[in-house]
Amino acid sequence: MPVLTPIAQTLSPEEHEETYVHTVYNTIAPHFSQTRYKPWPLIATFLASLQPGSIGLDSGTGNGKYLPINQDGKLYTVGLDRSSKLLEIAKSAGGEHRDVVLGDALGLGWRRGAFDYAISIATIHHLSTLERRRLAVEALLHALSPKHGRLLLYVWAIEQDDASKRVVPTLDSHSTSPGEAEGDMAEEKAQDVLVPWVLPTQSSAAGEATSPAKRKSREKARKQATDEPQAPTSTEPEVASETMLDPPPHSTDVPSPNQIYQRYYHFFAPGELSSLTLSAARSLNLSVGPPPAPESYPTARGTLVREGVERGIEVVNQGWERSNYYLEARLWEVVVNGSSS
Repeated sequence: MPVLTPIAQTLSPEEHEETYVHTVYNTIAPHFSQTRYKPWPLIATFLASLQPGSIGLDSGTGNGKYLPINQDGKLYTVGLDRSSKLLEIAKSAGGEHRDVVLGDALGLGWRRGAFDYAISIATIHHLSTLERRRLAVEALLHALSPKHGRLLLYVWAIEQDDASKRVVPTLDSHSTSPGEAEGDMAEEKAQDVLVPWVLPTQSSAAGEATSPAKRKSREKARKQATDEPQAPTSTEPEVASETMLDPPPHSTDVPSPNQIYQRYYHFFAPGELSSLTLSAARSLNLSVGPPPAPESYPTARGTLVREGVERGIEVVNQGWERSNYYLEARLWEVVVNGSSS
């Protein structure tokens, strides 16, 4: 079972993410991509529900596994990622050319309202501060059509199920009060942790390739390396941990045929993803909730983006799925004069 290590941020957020996210994913890109091949059912359902002809953004596309899910060519998704190595794989995802862009999830490189939909799957939890996570959501909202844009977010949850094989560590920052036994203290789980990834060396990989039994074992290990829930193929979905080794907290130099890399994650607490999304929306002067009923159009509830126009966001679905939190939202715009746009 992998060891997850709490980490206190001592570097700047940019240096922290460069060290524990961007550099690591560029290094492990080919091996990482081998574990990312099955779409998650809820995300595939979201993409299937979109209006044909829609244009969208996959922010943090990784190896681009969602780019081919396009309703037989009726959708067009652009992939964005910070990892040039993963984008080399993503640009031919599904055996066809895909349009991908090297860029930052916090960037405002898109024309406002450029996309009909946006997804960000297992990306925002790699940002190391609340402010940066909020800015990433703001960037997605900025890029979506204010009239009908649809958004889907996925992040790791602090509540991990048994299948994930991840045990979120607890913090040792509590002190007992007089008369309180140590065992009575509520355990506070660490939200900011390092998660190991084991990268087989070329020599070990080559050795496995020569033996059918080792190839079979390697394939099993490859499937077990995934840290995302996979599409179920039976009543007992296959989900396992990133690694079956226990690495030292901050070292990649270990006496092993494999190399261990540590990746930063922020595990989301209950309600945190919704709070983050709505905070980002309010910072953009969006009203929160469903669009107003026609009879209430003359009196806007929120800040008007321009005279006579109110814009907002409605969370239409959210929940927990196999150790992840997800949130689906829809943007709306009304003309506050008795007619809708």
